[in-house]
Amino acid sequence: MIMRSFLLLTMMLSLSLCVACGEDEEEDPQVGVTGKALYEGGVAPSCTGCHGADGGPGAVSQKDLRTSSDTLTDAQLSDKIRNGVSGTAMPAYDASKLSDDQINLIIGHLKSL
Repeated sequence: MIMRSFLLLTMMLSLSLCVACGEDEEEDPQVGVTGKALYEGGVAPSCTGCHGADGGPGAVSQKDLRTSSDTLTDAQLSDKIRNGVSGTAMPAYDASKLSDDQINLIIGHLKSL
């Protein structure tokens, strides 16, 4: 009887661990909220002024950030935000405007669009 209870408990524990391992990691809600706030107006000029609230082509930029965030690496996105894009209206957001952590939060928001 004790052995049967032990086996049953072991099987239940193993099953619960397998189920937990298969679950998708939840997105950090702080990234979405803070990144969104930065994107929408945490820095001047705001991202939404050119790219629109949903990241699609906006009034100034025809660049669709929803697809860019899928095709560019985080490092490439960070470089474009930090250094701007030559020959376009995309300004550089140097360290006096955005920290690396803030840029990472914006990138997290872009990937959630």
